[in-house]
Amino acid sequence: MEAESLFSAMPKKDSVVICPPYPFLYQGKRVTLGAQDCSPFPGGSFTGEVSAEMLRSFGCLYVIVGHSERKEDKELVKRKASAAVSKGIVPVICMADGDNIEDFFVEGGIVAYEPVSSIGTGKPCPVPEAKRKREEIRSVLGSVPVIYGGSVDENNICDYTEHFEGVLVGGASLDAQKFKKIIEKCDQKN
Repeated sequence: MEAESLFSAMPKKDSVVICPPYPFLYQGKRVTLGAQDCSPFPGGSFTGEVSAEMLRSFGCLYVIVGHSERKEDKELVKRKASAAVSKGIVPVICMADGDNIEDFFVEGGIVAYEPVSSIGTGKPCPVPEAKRKREEIRSVLGSVPVIYGGSVDENNICDYTEHFEGVLVGGASLDAQKFKKIIEKCDQKN
């Protein structure tokens, strides 16, 4: 199974969080585990929803909320982030250009700056521009951790980790060997 080979190839590192699709969460016993989304609702009768409580029971410590691919209302993103925090999960709150992060940020979360023009395009945001955006976010939210996401790969990872507290790797994480190279480059830098 592809999910098994991806998980078995990942080193056990607290600084690397794997956020698989829901059906593969059970594979995450040897990694720091996150999820790709969570419900804004508490546990209960909400057909098809996966609550923060359920994610916590699988050992998830992080959850991505508000990814631009989901095209969600920012109030919904804030509710999801709040649900995560209430169960001891750190929400990775995604924002794009034009978003006012203060409108949907929740204390206890981290911010993932993801310019929509860079997601899945192979064209990352130029580092100086991304760095300016990070400073903008920090000027509003203070010392909250800010990570970068958008066409991160083994060739540009060090450019972003120099200025951000981490990265949100998308497509490059689907290839275990590429993802391992990204991790190795980060290790070499530290």
